[in-house]
Amino acid sequence: GERLDRGDIDLAFVGDAFVDASHPQALVIEDAYVCIVWKGNRHVAKRLTHSTYLKLGHVGTRYGPQSIPGAEQHAIDALHLNRRVEVVATSPAMLAALVTGTDRIATIGAKLAARQAQEMPIRILQPPWQMPALRIMMQWNLRREGDGALDWLRRSVHDVAKSTGCVPG
Repeated sequence: GERLDRGDIDLAFVGDAFVDASHPQALVIEDAYVCIVWKGNRHVAKRLTHSTYLKLGHVGTRYGPQSIPGAEQHAIDALHLNRRVEVVATSPAMLAALVTGTDRIATIGAKLAARQAQEMPIRILQPPWQMPALRIMMQWNLRREGDGALDWLRRSVHDVAKSTGCVPG
């Protein structure tokens, strides 16, 4: 929010828990969380158990120079779970590649996992507990309302999100 206030950022994408209420927002991703493992992972049977999830090393996401935890970490923290993150990615798009060939696990949005499973040797598993939904919001500075270029970009992002099934309706 601070960087939006200063005008350092035109458009921010944040987990809904990090939304700054003083700036406009729009939903761009709504999804369920799933877990992914490499098809050769020898520690995961047909179903993922609570103990196996916590026993495995994890691939997590962190962003920017401050190493801000990704939305999945916030969802896991809300469940009061303590996972062991061994590898960090700067984008969820890297998670499948970073579990492939290892016994690690990652928690990721279901739609992205399904796309990655078409090209990577990964299995998609339901988490062993109910997780809050993955919701990513787009935010912009209130003073930038009516900025033609930013309005166009926001509409374009929303149209792509809608056409790819990332947001309902």
